[in-house]
Amino acid sequence: MIHRHHRATQAAPSPLISVCGRYLPFLYHFISTLIAAPHNFAVVVVDAEGKFDVTRLVNPSLGLRSSPKAEGKKTSLPATTKDLAHVYVYRPESRAREHVDAVLSGVDEFMVYGDHESKGRAWWGTVVVGGIGGDVNAGWKGWCRVDREGVVGFAPGISVEEALRERGRRHEVVDQAGWSAASSWGTYVWKGG
Repeated sequence: MIHRHHRATQAAPSPLISVCGRYLPFLYHFISTLIAAPHNFAVVVVDAEGKFDVTRLVNPSLGLRSSPKAEGKKTSLPATTKDLAHVYVYRPESRAREHVDAVLSGVDEFMVYGDHESKGRAWWGTVVVGGIGGDVNAGWKGWCRVDREGVVGFAPGISVEEALRERGRRHEVVDQAGWSAASSWGTYVWKGG
């Protein structure tokens, strides 16, 4: 999808992908895959929104999530707690472009010359949440939209009482639905996350 987008638009290589919609589940899945075996990359996240939660990069059965519904649930998150040491999250003072740019300007030097846990890993790149720059942008505007896979709604004419009785079962159906990152150049679907 990324390759087709860049070929069709003749866009410069960076950013590789610009995502919008419910992008956090996509980022958790994407980054978890990058930092886990067999890839074993290091990744920098510049979180201008303050919403990125690094603990969501690991399988919920490892106990880092507090939801009892998450226990034993199969997901597409391959990273382990040891892999989390290779994700570097920066939170600029504000979402202002100059603050994000200031963080991005120092990231290269830190990852190449800095004293950190990821010296033995290749640095994949930078993900920017709520700003512009880096290899992946995530915000209100992007060429790839992330949403839940379609889930059939309640039947027409259902009463409020019937809907309330079905709420628990319906919640399970929504939780089991996958995610979709869709654009004019293709769709990527995954479960969990």
